Amino acid sequence: METQLGEFEQRMARWDPVQNEMSRSLEQIVARQGTVEALQADLDRMFGLVEKTATDVRQITSAHHELEQSLGLLDEVMGRLREVRDTASRLDERKRQMTKAEDRLARAEALLVDVRSSLEALQGQKAIVDQAMEKAGSLQFLLKQAEATIEGLRRSGR
Repeated sequence: METQLGEFEQRMARWDPVQNEMSRSLEQIVARQGTVEALQADLDRMFGLVEKTATDVRQITSAHHELEQSLGLLDEVMGRLREVRDTASRLDERKRQMTKAEDRLARAEALLVDVRSSLEALQGQKAIVDQAMEKAGSLQFLLKQAEATIEGLRRSGR
């Protein structure tokens, strides 16, 4: 009986380090779970930011198309303005035609003001695109860091 009791105590003594190791492992798993949850929250925020950035980029791309149209319209207006000036220099003696040319010039200048304000708005949107591109670069860096951390966690979990 004493021999069996001695063997039992030896077995118990061997189980104590195993039990301690299991406790440490469980604590590490809990700590890693917290890290994984924090990383998941960070990734969720990053994905939200990426989606917002993509939406902003789409809007800016649309604005870029409008800018191209405005530039075409500006070229057209500039062409009309040249025509008006040429006509005005040739038709000084004709008062009625001069009045029409001045009306066209006034419309062209108003259109030019509209185009300029559109250009200013587009320049503001370009600044937003530049910021979005910077943030996208930062996001890519953060994603790489997160992937490396996740890979490290996977390796250490094996």
